[in-house]
Amino acid sequence: AEATHPDARPPHRWHETVGRRRLEVVGYIATGYGTAVVASIEQQGSTYRSFYNISGFFIDGSPTSVSSLTTFRNYAQTLRALFDDPITTVCNFGAIPDEAFVAEDDICNVSIIDFDYFGNLADAEKEAWLARYGRFRFASLYHSCSDEASMLDAINRVIANQS
Repeated sequence: AEATHPDARPPHRWHETVGRRRLEVVGYIATGYGTAVVASIEQQGSTYRSFYNISGFFIDGSPTSVSSLTTFRNYAQTLRALFDDPITTVCNFGAIPDEAFVAEDDICNVSIIDFDYFGNLADAEKEAWLARYGRFRFASLYHSCSDEASMLDAINRVIANQS
């Protein structure tokens, strides 16, 4: 798929390859930190649903300010309306968002609150309200690890920060 939009049709043998492995696939939705129009979000979601047999969405560029909550709620409701069954929504905030984004279960199932290049692995600032939600509601996302040892080191540091 293109960096910010799904391809018009899946790659050759997509369904055979993914279906055989029983993978859960989510579609990438770019929101421009709340600047994308709902029609674009709906079109991206419809294409993923039609061609890729997805089970949810990775919503990138998620805004963190409560002033964007209504817009972001509209994005989530638009995407969820494309499905009959509940879907998974992973929201990439990249920082700790306003609690209102996490308090509403119908917006994000998982919130990425720590995002960085591996070389700049940062300790997420802890806020008291995070403890009110299950630890499986939050995740960290790191990229650009050059080798397996570096990736294992990153994983071990994230685990150490969670205790």
